[in-house]
Amino acid sequence: MKTLTHALQLIAALTLISCQSGSVETTNNAPQQDTVLNKEHAHEEDGHALTLNNGAKWKADSITNVNVKAIINTIDNKTLNSISDYHAMGDAVQQGINKLIEDCRMEGPDHDALHGWLEPLIEMNKQLKDSKTVEEAKTVFLKESQHIKIYLEYFE
Repeated sequence: MKTLTHALQLIAALTLISCQSGSVETTNNAPQQDTVLNKEHAHEEDGHALTLNNGAKWKADSITNVNVKAIINTIDNKTLNSISDYHAMGDAVQQGINKLIEDCRMEGPDHDALHGWLEPLIEMNKQLKDSKTVEEAKTVFLKESQHIKIYLEYFE
């Protein structure tokens, strides 16, 4: 089962890398904003910096926003008691991540910023699914939940 899980994670990672190659949906008709990042608002997560776009939120396309909201709904107000509950939550979040990657049509600096949010999430979710104890899983899930919700602070 772990081999299948790792294979699915590899497929998700490869899809993530190639998600720019799909059809392009522009997120606004205005010229692309200057991509100099505002370091004052940096959010560090596992060595990755997620920042605002010169103080403004990044532009995500509608399907990305729908998929992220689905992930948020997956984690919100859930009671997790056992290690199997946490592992099941990891599986559910992974399904949401896979859908987000599969539907990705973004490109450019907004897409790059999305990767700054998504890559740490993929790693945290792997840690959740690999957790051995409820205490470990609870710690990872709290961190993962907070990270998922910061999407709303950085993207519109």
